[in-house]
Amino acid sequence: MKKKIHPVADYCRIEKKEKTEKIKKSKRKYKKVKNNIVIPRVISNYKNPSNKIVSLEARQPLHDIEIINYNKFIEFNKFLDKIEEHCKNENKSLK
Repeated sequence: MKKKIHPVADYCRIEKKEKTEKIKKSKRKYKKVKNNIVIPRVISNYKNPSNKIVSLEARQPLHDIEIINYNKFIEFNKFLDKIEEHCKNENKSLK
């Protein structure tokens, strides 16, 4: 008797999922600060140590994040390849 595997744990099982639309929550475009001063939200998220608003051009480029994301992407691809290989072997053993 073959052991039953939970659907989530079974990598080889393919299920059709119905499309679900995500509802996006809209953020306020402006953020109120003390004394009712209104600042655009995009800029207000970036502040330097002296608590002054940093312009969009003055932000530090974040190229380290791109490298990390690339490495994670490569690792994920290898993981998917292992699953694919496992599923092929599983299907051969069933025949």
